[in-house]
Amino acid sequence: MSTFLTEKKPEKLVLDKKVLDACNAAEDFKMAQDHLMKEKESKRQKYEKFLAEKLDAGKKKKPTIELGESHCDEIVLAMLKIPLEQNKKAGLSGIPGAEILKWIQDNKYAANKNDSLAFAQSLLSKMVIFDISDKLSAKFSPKEYYNLTCRTVEYSVLNVDKVWGEEDPGDTLNLSVELLTKLIRYVYSTKLDFCAMRSDPKFIQIGLDLCALQKCSFDSLTYGSKEAFWLNIYNIMVMYSHCRMAPPNSRSDRQLLSEKCTFCIGRLFFSLSEVQQNIILGTSNFPGKDKRTTVVVGENNKKRKALFCFGLPDGTSSAPGFYVYHPHDLEKRLRESALVFLESVELDGNDLKVKCPRLIRNLSKDLGFSDDDILAMMVDWLVPSKAKQLKDQPGFELEIESTSTSDPVYCLDGSVVSAE
Repeated sequence: MSTFLTEKKPEKLVLDKKVLDACNAAEDFKMAQDHLMKEKESKRQKYEKFLAEKLDAGKKKKPTIELGESHCDEIVLAMLKIPLEQNKKAGLSGIPGAEILKWIQDNKYAANKNDSLAFAQSLLSKMVIFDISDKLSAKFSPKEYYNLTCRTVEYSVLNVDKVWGEEDPGDTLNLSVELLTKLIRYVYSTKLDFCAMRSDPKFIQIGLDLCALQKCSFDSLTYGSKEAFWLNIYNIMVMYSHCRMAPPNSRSDRQLLSEKCTFCIGRLFFSLSEVQQNIILGTSNFPGKDKRTTVVVGENNKKRKALFCFGLPDGTSSAPGFYVYHPHDLEKRLRESALVFLESVELDGNDLKVKCPRLIRNLSKDLGFSDDDILAMMVDWLVPSKAKQLKDQPGFELEIESTSTSDPVYCLDGSVVSAE
């Protein structure tokens, strides 16, 4: 046994024994975590390719049974009531394929065995269900075990509770506004009870609604509407990922969520960090031939771009709140977000220090502003009394808070929740 343990690579041993969290050797822990994330990244890429093929499958071949969006949603919510059984072979809980066929016939979705098989195959093709032993399996079998995609909680593509069909998802900007409005109102109504919401049919319906983003079109987005759309999308991605997977409670958890959780939008895949850094702020670039380069905001006005930072929440007190954005009052809403977020800024007239949250330093690090530039811009962002003091009393210097918290704090758009 000692020979086996010494010969086997430490990171592989940690993974095999599934004691990653209990590993005491920091170096071995990091090796194991890196190995694990590379493995997960490879699986995610295969899953994204699999989903992309599903999204374009309708152009090549019509399914045996076509499910409309509302009909598909109705079926998902009804299937939540089917009890799960333990599959000893896979070591996971699921629904036996034979039980799904029986459920289909009992609920009169099909009249005979052949139609039931075709219906089950359609559910698998729409990714309403997946094979728990092989997520990329494309053929339904009564002998396998399945689960509903809306139940998955993992670093993966989050808006695939079903594959959006041939129906037109509607105007792209309006879609982002409607989805974010619905999500904010839902979160407000639950009083941030994350445990309860993940099994709530209302939350599952929101997940099904988000699938419409898979096939939205970017063609109608122009200057102003493009920025509002992507800010709304970022707000949706952060809030929905927290609701579905629980708010991250450490910096490493937040980084994993930001880099590994993706959304399928317009048949392309985006992580949180890519939407923030590549699409909105432009601090990183996609590879030259990447199709996603065509949807980058590309804002050249640096002061306007600085305002975008106040539209990028992360669900903590160290970041702004969640707002719904429209092109006609985009700057106004961003300034409102900045005003609320910067209420805690302290001006020390004796030491001439402006004590700011860490986000302000990002304007220097990410966008290249000097401290003097930032102080000049803050005159437009602070409440009038503080803005006047900063403007009239020269010599102030920035002092960035050294501490930050990961405790969940959700400041929600007041105009949205009050209009409900």
